[in-house]
Amino acid sequence: MGKLGFIKISDVVILPGWRGKFAMKNSKITTKKSRMFEAMKTRDRDFLKVCRRIRENQGGARLTMRQVAGKAVKTEAPGYYVTFDYAYRMLRLLRNGRISPDYNRIKIQQWEELRVKVDKVRKSYGIRDDATALGLVLAGGRASRFFISQAYGLRLLKNLNSK
Repeated sequence: MGKLGFIKISDVVILPGWRGKFAMKNSKITTKKSRMFEAMKTRDRDFLKVCRRIRENQGGARLTMRQVAGKAVKTEAPGYYVTFDYAYRMLRLLRNGRISPDYNRIKIQQWEELRVKVDKVRKSYGIRDDATALGLVLAGGRASRFFISQAYGLRLLKNLNSK
């Protein structure tokens, strides 16, 4: 996901029979699992970049790894790091009240944020379906934070430091 920019219309292909889905021309074919795995790897790399930036800009104060991870988790993220299919499925579950209260609290916050942004895009642009609005949000939207736990962020940071 990384930094988002403008996409030339000539590089986009609307996939036949796939409502609201599009792909880049000449992109390699991947499975859903590998796309999600790639998104998670990108999220982890972006998170560690933020951690490095926090450490470099800490001034005279010496922050612990836990404090760095805590600050980084709350930092705006470049994207949501999910596939369209997964986000659409979770948005539908959320709208229908079918996400279990036992589901990961941080992920529920992520889906709620996406739902609010999708609703704003639909209202602002007069879009009738969630799929189109969700595609726009995922393509150009930044997340308010990294939707991972501080413990997971700390584990990523420790793994980086052990290498």
